[in-house]
Amino acid sequence: MMFIKKLYDICMNFIVDTKNILVIFFHTMNVYLEPVVNALKIIGGKWKIAILYRLNQSPCRFGELKKTLYPITQQMLTKQLRELEKDGLISRQVFNVIPQKVEYSSTQFG
Repeated sequence: MMFIKKLYDICMNFIVDTKNILVIFFHTMNVYLEPVVNALKIIGGKWKIAILYRLNQSPCRFGELKKTLYPITQQMLTKQLRELEKDGLISRQVFNVIPQKVEYSSTQFG
């Protein structure tokens, strides 16, 4: 209730017209809720939290992750890792050796 009162007070400071208060109230409320929605979109996958937990312990390769997160499929692990890398939570380091070695690690943000 205190949150709604505070938002109402903010709206009252900017708008005197009563028809526009409701529009600004809902717009302001969305601004406050946006960080929560964004965070849930980033870590909302079924395996993302488990992957981040494992990578925070130490960097590891794809095969190690797959063994640690046993029931996960290769396709799902690849998808989740790509999304986490795109969001900046993990980094992917490719070593130029044969066979190619790829290591995943957690970033400062992750």
